[in-house]
Amino acid sequence: MEFDPIEKIGIARIRLSLPKCGTTVVAAGFFEADRALTAWKDAARPVHACEYAIQFIDGAALRGRFSSSAKTARLPSLWKVVQLALGVGSAAAGLRVYHALVDRNGKPVDTSLLEHYALERS
Repeated sequence: MEFDPIEKIGIARIRLSLPKCGTTVVAAGFFEADRALTAWKDAARPVHACEYAIQFIDGAALRGRFSSSAKTARLPSLWKVVQLALGVGSAAAGLRVYHALVDRNGKPVDTSLLEHYALERS
């Protein structure tokens, strides 16, 4: 598969879920996803375990989950969670992040391909 080295594959949508509460939201980008996380926290929803799926225009998705302990003082932004999953930056105490890049059929893809996807804040 050939990629243009300049243009990155964009985000189609982001899905966030709180499995314990049965709550899901679909957002257009990181800004909207963070607003949902903040709203959940302000509504006293336990955001200790959150699943996310960043769907890209080509059908691939970065899926993962993050969890924090009650000792974690501040809920990080989703963009920060993704950066931590990719090994960029350091995690707050008590924060755990897991992720996998999958193709449009849900099969795992080498995460080195993530450099071709737009994961900047928008």
